[in-house]
Amino acid sequence: MQQKLSRIILGLLVLFVFNCTRAEVTDTVTLSGKVIITSGALPATDIKLNPYGDGAETFNGYLNSDGSFQFRVPVKELELYEVRYGGYAKSVLFTKAERNIGFEIYTKDGKVDQMFITNSTENQAHEIFRQFNNSLRDSLKGFRTGCAPNVENCVKRWAQVMLNHNGHMQEIIEQFPATFTAKVLAPMSKIPVVNNQMSPVELMQYHFFDAANFTDLRLFSTADVGVKFITYLDNIADTSSRGRLDFITEMFLKAMGNAEARKKVGTALYNIFTKTNREAYLSSMCKWTAAQSWADEQMPVISARLKLAGQVMPGSKAPEVSGVDLDGKSRSLADMVKTNKLTLLIFWESDCAHCRQSMPEFLRLYEQYHAQGLNVVAASLDHNSADWKKFIAENKMSWININLPATTSAYSDYFIQATPAMALIDKQGIIIHRYMEVKELDGYIRDELK
Repeated sequence: MQQKLSRIILGLLVLFVFNCTRAEVTDTVTLSGKVIITSGALPATDIKLNPYGDGAETFNGYLNSDGSFQFRVPVKELELYEVRYGGYAKSVLFTKAERNIGFEIYTKDGKVDQMFITNSTENQAHEIFRQFNNSLRDSLKGFRTGCAPNVENCVKRWAQVMLNHNGHMQEIIEQFPATFTAKVLAPMSKIPVVNNQMSPVELMQYHFFDAANFTDLRLFSTADVGVKFITYLDNIADTSSRGRLDFITEMFLKAMGNAEARKKVGTALYNIFTKTNREAYLSSMCKWTAAQSWADEQMPVISARLKLAGQVMPGSKAPEVSGVDLDGKSRSLADMVKTNKLTLLIFWESDCAHCRQSMPEFLRLYEQYHAQGLNVVAASLDHNSADWKKFIAENKMSWININLPATTSAYSDYFIQATPAMALIDKQGIIIHRYMEVKELDGYIRDELK
C-alpha cells in the first residue's frame, strides 16, 4: 500500500513539474474585443486572427450577440498577429508579459471605421515605433540622388533627419523600457549619423545595418526587420550588380555563422525579393547562394526555392508550355513565340481575385502594343473548362488562350507561387523578365519593342 502511494505521489510530482515546465515555454494571452456600431449594421459576423510567422496557429472566431469576441493565443515568447474583420486588418503584438489585451472596432454605415488596441503598453510602443519608421522612409525618398556630397546644406539636412530618427528611438527606449519594442526593435532601428569621413549616401550604404544584431532571433518575430530591408533597398542601396551582391553578403555576415540566424536572414531576404518582385536582387541571391557550401544544409527550403527560381531568370530559355486552345487544338509556347517580336505569357485562374483585378491592364497593353509586335499567351490553370471559357467570353480576351492540363509542370518550371504569374519572352524563346509587378509591364514592353 505504501509502495503504491509512493508511486502515485511520484506520478503527481512528475506531472506537476511537466506542467510548470510547459508554462515556462508557452503561456496564453487573451485578446478581448468588441465591435461598436456607430451607424448601420455589422459588416460581418466572423473575425480572424492570422499569424505573421510560419508555424503559428490561425484562429477563426465569431461575434457574440453583443458584438464581443475573444481569442486565447498561446505565446512562447512573442507572436505578431493580424486581426482581420470586414475587409480591414490591424497588427497586434502578443508577448508573455501582457496576459490580457483589449481591442475595439468601430463601424460606420456597415463598414469598419477604426480599430484600436487597448490595455497594452507593448502595442502602444510598437505603434509609435512603426510611425517613426514610416516617417523615416518618407524622409529618405530621393536620398540616393537628392544631393551631391559636397553640398553643405544638403548634408546638414540629412544629418538632422538621422539625428531626429535616433532621438525618437531613444525616446521609446526610455519611455517603454520593459517592452520588447524598446529592448530589441528600437536599438535595431537606429541609423548612422553624418560625419566628416563619408558622404551621407556612402555612410548609409555601408552602415545602415550596424545596429542590427541578427543573431538575436527575436528580431525576426515581427515584420520590422523586413521594413528596414525595404527602406534600404528603395532609398539607399547601390543597385548595381556588385552593390546587390555586397548587400546580400553583408546581411549573411551579420548572422555571424549562426545556422539559425542564417536561415532567418535568408528567409527574410527571399520573401522580400519575391513578394515585391525584385528580380535583379533575386537573381543575385540565386547566384550567391549557389556558391555557398553551407546553404543546402542550413537553409534547405530557401536554397531549393532559389534553385527553382534561378531556372527562369532573365537570359534563361523559357520552359515549354503546352495546352489546348478554345477550338480544342493543341498549342505549344515554342511555336507561338516565333510569330511575334515579344510574348507576354500569363498564368492565371478564373477564381483568382488578383487575376480579375489585373485583367483590364493586360487587355489595355495588348490593344496598345499588339500591332507593334506584342503577343499575349494566357495560360489558364483552371481545371474546369466551362469556367475557363466563360471568363474568356465575359472579358473579351481575344489573344491566344490555352488551358493547361492538370498534370502540367508549369508550377515548378516557372516557379509559380501565386497568380497571375508573368514572363516576357523574346522571339528566340529567351526570358527577358519573369518577376514583375503588373504596373511595371508597360515600361518593360515599351523598352523591348523599341
